[in-house]
Order: sequence, then structure tokens, then C-alpha cells
Amino acid sequence: EQIFVDGLGAQYLAFGDDFHFGNQREGDLEYVRALSDEFGYAVAPTATLEAAGERVSSTRIRAALDAGDFDDAARLLGRPFELAGRVQHGQKLGRQLDAPTANIALHRIRSPLQGVYAVSVWGGGLEGAQGVANVGVRPTIGERLEATLEVHILQGSPDLYGERLTVRFRHKLREEQKFPSLEALKAGIKADKANASAWLNDHG
Repeated sequence: EQIFVDGLGAQYLAFGDDFHFGNQREGDLEYVRALSDEFGYAVAPTATLEAAGERVSSTRIRAALDAGDFDDAARLLGRPFELAGRVQHGQKLGRQLDAPTANIALHRIRSPLQGVYAVSVWGGGLEGAQGVANVGVRPTIGERLEATLEVHILQGSPDLYGERLTVRFRHKLREEQKFPSLEALKAGIKADKANASAWLNDHG
């Protein structure tokens, strides 16, 4: 009542047939349906989705993303996995590291991804541009509470501040790591750029 009725003013609720909530997951579709007349909302079940005979769930999708298996994630989602957002001003440390980045706040403490990736980028005049992206808290420079998406465009890019970018994740290069110095980080980024370029050129 507090969440659906008072908080959201819900009039129509759609839940998966395996939906559970509350203490020890005691709430379910039938519980919500039993209260629908009292609180004046409609309830509809949604059937379990399957892909190639496998049940599609957020847990299964997160596992594919965590493993860096973007082909499997795309199969389950029905589309490639992407993150999108508006480019914000950062600390401009990327310039010192020979890798200026477009910084996109994810507004979440835990991101569905964490690591360094080969990506393709759209928006701000870019059409599938090759890039390398870091998703995480930047442990070498000073950890942040919220994860950030930082994208370096391999062929260079126009001024992207304020532009909305869509970043498609293609291949996981490595985990995010803490380097002992900025020089070591710079060398690591150089290797990431080379590895991302090689993979993207090989896979189109």
C-alpha cells in the first residue's frame, strides 16, 4: 500500500509470473491481485520469457555481463547491451594520460559492469566510433562512491561536453585495477587502447 498506492498512485500493475517481494519473499502475484479491488488497481501477469529454450531473467543477464559475454547478453536482451548518458566535465586527467575521455555519470553505486572494454559509440557526431571505456570508481586516482563511465574515442573526437552518447559494449579487455603510479596507469591505458583497436578492427 505504501509503495504502490500511496507512493506511486499505481492504477495498473504488471508482474512476472515468478514475482515475489517483501519479508522472506512472501508477497506474490496472487497476494497483489487479492488486494486490487480494495485499492483500486488492475493486475496483469506476464509470461516468462525464453530465448533458445532458456528462461530470461535479470540474474541470468547480469551473470552474462559480469562474465563479459556480450553475445549471450544480447541474445537474452534481444538487443546489444548499451549504456547512455550525457557527457559531463571531469578532472581532465585523461589529457595528461594521452587519453582524453568523455565522462558519463551512471548515478548508481553498483554498475552492471566493471572493468575496461572495447566499445562502439554513437552521438555527438559519432556513428559507431571505436573506443575504449572504463567503468568503475577509478582506484588509482581516488575512488568515487558512484561508478562512472569514461570513454576514450580512439580516432579522436569533437568537443562532446553536453552531448548524449550511446556506448555499446563489445568486448571485455580486463578488470579495473589500481596502478602503483600515474606513469604505470598511463602505460596500462596505452596497452588498453592498442588492445581495443586490434579487437575492434578484427571484429568490425
